[in-house]
Amino acid sequence: MSLPRPPADPLDPLDASALNHACRTLALPWSVRVLSETPSTNDWLRDLGRSQDPVHTVLFAERQTAGRGRRENTWDAAPGQDLTVSRALRPDLPLPRWTRATQAAALAVCRALEAETPLNATVKWPSDIRLGPQKL
Repeated sequence: MSLPRPPADPLDPLDASALNHACRTLALPWSVRVLSETPSTNDWLRDLGRSQDPVHTVLFAERQTAGRGRRENTWDAAPGQDLTVSRALRPDLPLPRWTRATQAAALAVCRALEAETPLNATVKWPSDIRLGPQKL
């Protein structure tokens, strides 16, 4: 199995075609899109859902200018500093349990970091990934 190599320069833009190739190679049903900039990856996917079914769409943004968190906290994610990604899901669960998908994803990221690196990542409720006091 041949997966794409990471960019030589970590600040190189993400390559949607390489990511889609990796998804096909791993038999993942995802369609990856990469935007240079968007106000919010979540809003972009929501808007996509008004015209087509966005399930299995994974959206990365090099820059996010109006990200939102809990309690209406907002942020601007600068290129090369933050990983902004959203994935459209339609879980086969009652609506009140959908938030568990986000928490499960955060835990999966921690486990992957621990499996592939010497880092000890933790989850700060509900879905922030932390290395010690530092939020990733």
